[in-house]
Amino acid sequence: MTAITPLAVVTDDSTVVVSGSPPAQTESASEFASRSEPESLSLSHDDSGSQSRLVRLLVGVRHACATAPLTDDRARDTTGSVVWEAELVAIIAEAENLKHALAGLQARATDELRQARTAAAGPGRRAQDQAIQSVAAEVGLARRVSPWWGGQYVAAARLLPRELPHTWGLLLTGQVSETMARGLIAETGCLTAEDRAEVDRRLGPHLPGLTVRQACGRARRIAAELDNPAVATRHSKAVKCRRVSVRPAPDQMAYLTVLGPVADVI
Repeated sequence: MTAITPLAVVTDDSTVVVSGSPPAQTESASEFASRSEPESLSLSHDDSGSQSRLVRLLVGVRHACATAPLTDDRARDTTGSVVWEAELVAIIAEAENLKHALAGLQARATDELRQARTAAAGPGRRAQDQAIQSVAAEVGLARRVSPWWGGQYVAAARLLPRELPHTWGLLLTGQVSETMARGLIAETGCLTAEDRAEVDRRLGPHLPGLTVRQACGRARRIAAELDNPAVATRHSKAVKCRRVSVRPAPDQMAYLTVLGPVADVI
C-alpha cells in the first residue's frame, strides 16, 4: 500500500507534521500509555501555552481534512488506478486511526478537567458530586450530547487508564475505537478491579484485530471464567429490568422494544 505523503499543518508559531509514513520502529501501546504525558503538546493546565498550541493544531487538522488534496494529480496520471485506489484506502485507514486517537485525546482532556474541578471543589462528598456533574454537563455540551452521555464519558475517562491500561494505550494510539473501549467497560462492570485488569491483560494483544462484537464476546467469556458468581448475579439483576417500551419512528411509525430473558422472548 502506498504511503501517505506527510501533511503539514501551520499554526501561528510553528509548523507541525501531523501525518505521514509510519516510523521504522514504534513503541507498543502499553509503553505509550505508561508515559505520564507525551513529550510535547501537554494537556496540563499549568502550561497554557502548550494547550493553546494543541488547540490550534487540532483546528488546523480539522481544516486540512476539508481542504487538503487526497493525492497528487500527477502521481495519479503516472502510477495508474491501482496505486491511486490504494492511496485512497490508506487515507481511509489513517483517518479511522486518527478518529480513535482523537477520542483518546478527548478522554485525556476530560479526566484532566475532572481532576482539576474536583481538586478545587474540596473534600466534601456533596461538593465532589456537584463538581463531577458540572464536568459532565460541560463535556456533553462540548461533544454535542446530553449531560447523561457527558457523565458516561467522564466515568470512562477516569476508569480506562486505571483499570484497563492495555485498552487505554490502544485507544491513545488509535488502534481501537472508543466504542470498543466503552463496550469492554460495560462487559467487565460486574468484576473487581483485579479481575477487570486480568481481562484487559488477556485481551489487549488481540483487540486491534477484533470487531467490537468479537471483543465484547471474548470479554464476556473471560469474565465468566474469572468470576462466574458475579456474572450470574449481574444476569439476575438484568432480569429484574425486563420491560416493553414504545418510541416514535419516522413516517408516523413506532418502535416496539422488548427487553427480557432470551428463553421468554424467543
